[in-house]
Amino acid sequence: MTMATPRVTETLTDHTLTFPSASIPKEARDAGKMLLLDFLAVAIGGRQFSDSTATVLSGTHDLLCGAEGNCTVAGEATGYPAHFAALLNGTFAHSMDFDDTHVESVIHIGSPLFSTLLAIGEREGVSGRAFLDAAIMGYDFVAKAGNAHGASVHKRGFHPTPTTGIFGAVAAGARLMGLDRGQTLNALGMALNQAAGTMAFLEGGAWSKRIQVGLAAHNAIYALTYAKRGFLGPDRALEGRLGYYELYTEGGYDANRALEGLGDVFEVTHTGVKPYPSCRYNHSLIDGVLALVRTGRVRAEDIQSMELTISAPGYAIVGEPPEERQRPTSVVDGQFSAYFAASVTARDSKFGWAAYDRLQDADVVDLMGRTSVQIDDTLPRFGGRVSVLTKSGETVVEETLSPLGEPENPVNWAGLEAKFRDLAEGVVGSDGASRIIEAAHGIDDLNSVSDLTRLLRP
Repeated sequence: MTMATPRVTETLTDHTLTFPSASIPKEARDAGKMLLLDFLAVAIGGRQFSDSTATVLSGTHDLLCGAEGNCTVAGEATGYPAHFAALLNGTFAHSMDFDDTHVESVIHIGSPLFSTLLAIGEREGVSGRAFLDAAIMGYDFVAKAGNAHGASVHKRGFHPTPTTGIFGAVAAGARLMGLDRGQTLNALGMALNQAAGTMAFLEGGAWSKRIQVGLAAHNAIYALTYAKRGFLGPDRALEGRLGYYELYTEGGYDANRALEGLGDVFEVTHTGVKPYPSCRYNHSLIDGVLALVRTGRVRAEDIQSMELTISAPGYAIVGEPPEERQRPTSVVDGQFSAYFAASVTARDSKFGWAAYDRLQDADVVDLMGRTSVQIDDTLPRFGGRVSVLTKSGETVVEETLSPLGEPENPVNWAGLEAKFRDLAEGVVGSDGASRIIEAAHGIDDLNSVSDLTRLLRP
């Protein structure tokens, strides 16, 4: 007897819209505050450092056709209409590949979600507490919907950060806007029609990965706006016969996984923060190389060759095809190259945004040429192993099962504050950074989200 597919869309919607604020545990609220500050860091940093920023801003200004708005874009002095503010903040936040990652669903939840909620929250004048409530529920919606499909969306060639992320942005946005159940389901149906974003950026270093996340936030606001006015969207957006799971996955999905732990396990507490601006699959390798070179177990000049071992899903993203990943020519190529991540870290004993200035440097290129990448299916999804053969014939190995920033190996508030200051002080100054940190930490006590967003303008 065939089991009926659970009504995932409706159940997650009810959870998102009605879960009481008072029932959200302190652990989840604290995690939400950290992820908010992390989002603000990467949004301001992306605005300042990304090589695509000028093009994104000029293109958006052309599309505005002189229209003005009151919603804030991180690092911009002027206001924008809500949907364009969401577009820019989402694009900036994802541009450095420095944003949070939920391991099981393999989604950067914060960039499309917070971009949508900041614009709606500022426009609607909601309180900081209501904003954080909606964000925590949004993390639940995206992560649990994503747990059902895991890596199968990637296998199909889609990028789940925007394609799954738009659904959580819509549901959480509906909570902020006060939409009812029917309006929210209609908006989710329209989100299905706009769920877009592919992995094609892996071929040729395209900037599409960045803007498709911003477009998810932009389109979430479109869907919510029309649904509020009564526009009808298709039912069962996630699990329907022609729904998201059927259309966007390869290799199957388990809709029941989307409902596990609902109301008890808050996915915001299972989301990791990145310490390095690189694909998360590279982080265990960076951690491993840093452990070797910073302790003196290996010196860069003594390396004969490196063998990097990662999970099969990781290899598909940062390991193949080897002839391309071993010779990255653009920032995006470098962000998704295990060869580059390990080699430049070995040479410099660090990994930051300036690493991408080293893509063509002879010493890094030489070491990439003496590096190989292989698969070990016994490793955790984001785990990795670095094996260095020295010129003296010694083999030195370092294994990292949970990269720095994962809940099992967390970055604390002080570490996150350091990341924020590094990315934001060049735009808002030291005192401005302190005020933003204080506002994010005290978001529950803010009368209006605008008390935070106004601090993001230089």
